[in-house]
Amino acid sequence: MQAGLSPRAAEELFGTILALNQSGVAILMVEQNALEALSVSMRAYVLVQGRPEREGGAADLAADPTVRDLFLGGKAAPMLKSSDEGMGDVI
Repeated sequence: MQAGLSPRAAEELFGTILALNQSGVAILMVEQNALEALSVSMRAYVLVQGRPEREGGAADLAADPTVRDLFLGGKAAPMLKSSDEGMGDVI
């Protein structure tokens, strides 16, 4: 979604996505920046070589040691709220 975007443009894009969802619009997003995607998601699916490996609440996935090691650089996602905030499913 944000390939080639400046950091500011990417931030604005994610803000717009979150605002749309908070207005009641469901969004399905495929995003390589896992940390940003999880920060605006309620639920997520982690794909490995095109196959689902993990699924669950965004905060739960961000706290999962395997997900952190493989997709978040070994760090928890500090900006994540609870799994009941943010938008809908993210793949």
